[in-house]
Amino acid sequence: KQWYQRRRYGKQWYQRRVRGACGAYSETCKCGVHKNGGCLINAAAPANTACKCLYHGFPYYDCSPEVTSCGVYFTETCHNPDTTVDSCLQGGGNCAGYKEHVDVY
Repeated sequence: KQWYQRRRYGKQWYQRRVRGACGAYSETCKCGVHKNGGCLINAAAPANTACKCLYHGFPYYDCSPEVTSCGVYFTETCHNPDTTVDSCLQGGGNCAGYKEHVDVY
């Protein structure tokens, strides 16, 4: 069995509670885990916002998305976010999945 099937509350409880989906923004972004353990943006945030990817290590090895305000508002990646490293850095979260493209540490 998977770890969330063995635990009392299960995977859906984890996604709602631990990952912090508070619903402040009506639209969301999506983050995924890169093979090196860092996060990547899979679906961009809404216009004039940024996507903050939060990495959860053992035992989950997952990245959870959070739509947040832009780090630097007057930039193209804030007004029209995409899935590049620049948009990830706007959110200020874990961008280690982009390490192959640019040194994000």
